[in-house]
Amino acid sequence: MIALFSALALAASVLYVHPDRLLSARFPSKPVVTDQDTPSAVGIIRSKGASLKTERGSYSVTAIVYPVGGTLDVEAVLNGARDQTLKSNNAKAVSEAQIRVDGLPGREVRFESGAHVQGVTRIFARAGPPVLFAITATSKEPDPEVEKFLDSVHFGRSIETK
Repeated sequence: MIALFSALALAASVLYVHPDRLLSARFPSKPVVTDQDTPSAVGIIRSKGASLKTERGSYSVTAIVYPVGGTLDVEAVLNGARDQTLKSNNAKAVSEAQIRVDGLPGREVRFESGAHVQGVTRIFARAGPPVLFAITATSKEPDPEVEKFLDSVHFGRSIETK
């Protein structure tokens, strides 16, 4: 019975696979896909991902690929991504922990904003080739979809394709 429920839950979700196969995630329904190139002093920074806003909350995954040959200070990038997430959500961190998913080290930051929104961001950085991964989910009240979404994210050879 549990296996049937799990299979039905997966069937109800929508799989997103990054076009360069850097990550995969399961959204509660069809996300909006984004693709943006930004010029920088070190070359073109490519950001690709997907996001979804529902009545219950929001979900997003992004892979930001820095130019080959660029350098990436992993700790500085993780700190910057955390600070930017808190700023853009007008939030304060409630907790922060080091995590590892599919061998990739990162951080999980749980936060709250003045709008009674609670959220979680998981950020990962890879030095070479340089990539920043950001996975964020928010909700106005505890929602099992948030944890299910976060736990569905995989990287590299562990991505889901079906």
